[in-house]
Amino acid sequence: MKLAPKKRRNLRNFYLSIAAVIVIAGTGRYFAHRAEQERVAQQAELAQSLASLNAALPRKVDALTTLEYIGLMGGDTIFYRYRIDRPARMFSEELLASMQVRARSGLERLACKEPQLMAAMRKHRLHQEHSYLGRNGVLFSVEIHPEQLNCPG
Repeated sequence: MKLAPKKRRNLRNFYLSIAAVIVIAGTGRYFAHRAEQERVAQQAELAQSLASLNAALPRKVDALTTLEYIGLMGGDTIFYRYRIDRPARMFSEELLASMQVRARSGLERLACKEPQLMAAMRKHRLHQEHSYLGRNGVLFSVEIHPEQLNCPG
């Protein structure tokens, strides 16, 4: 019994497949680099906007609370620092817990009134952190994650 002769492999197809892989990988790398540049540019624009807002501070929120600082922290957090004009020892644990619940509720309502901001935060994977300080220490913090909000309408 005679075996069929071996078929010669076509090198042209081999080289074309390697060229296709290189083109696809290069294109993917180009778009990844471009997306990274766009993200860095948008983050710089956000930091500049927050710096201009921060220049207008401090701003009284109510009789006891003053917004002292707005900034970008860690590249993914818009940070707000509030000062409450009372020493931390004046607040019981129950009072701080109820203040935190009220602050969260108010901040979530305020966030729901800004759908464009929330959409931009979702797109760029940002969240907000609101830190409330007494005269001698942190009282509580509230984090707002746009993907966890249940806004009506």
